[in-house]
Amino acid sequence: AVSDAEGAASALPEAYKNEFSKWSFDEGAAGFFTGNGGKFALTIPAIKAFTQSADDYSVVCDPATLIATLTVEGGKVILNVQRAQGVVTVKDVPVTVINKNTGLSATVSVSNGLEKDAEGRYIITTAYDLAYVSENIADLYSADFIMHNDVDMSVLSGFAPIGTTEIGFTGTFDGAGHTISNLTVSAASPM
Repeated sequence: AVSDAEGAASALPEAYKNEFSKWSFDEGAAGFFTGNGGKFALTIPAIKAFTQSADDYSVVCDPATLIATLTVEGGKVILNVQRAQGVVTVKDVPVTVINKNTGLSATVSVSNGLEKDAEGRYIITTAYDLAYVSENIADLYSADFIMHNDVDMSVLSGFAPIGTTEIGFTGTFDGAGHTISNLTVSAASPM
């Protein structure tokens, strides 16, 4: 069976088919963001079917995980993503941008994480950053962290402890004089 995208591409002049095969996210097939969201760019091929209007593109993703919007800036489709309400960890979530005129698409697999400082410590600046550590303790149990801001945990409905008896936290956590307020632990700590 021929997909809509393949059908649209086969109906175009031969010179354009090369351009379509090159259409992909500038950063590659995987995208990574820190904080609440990020931007990923697609360079628009210089052919008439790919217009410079955001209305000519649509975006498909899991709305329970990510909120995605599109803009067009300087010959590029800009995909803006942010975590959906209550989502902390985003791992390999496919996001597809579709050109409505041709049916052709480009997909990026989106994940989030934490930034590191010059010393290799993960930076905690928000409640979601701290919750990310809790949700990903199996990978981060021996990592080092530093707070860059006071963190108000009231934006989250609950918080699981960082570490368990099975996976104990063995890294370092430097509060750097900052405070964590309104923290409610939602799971009984086995420690």
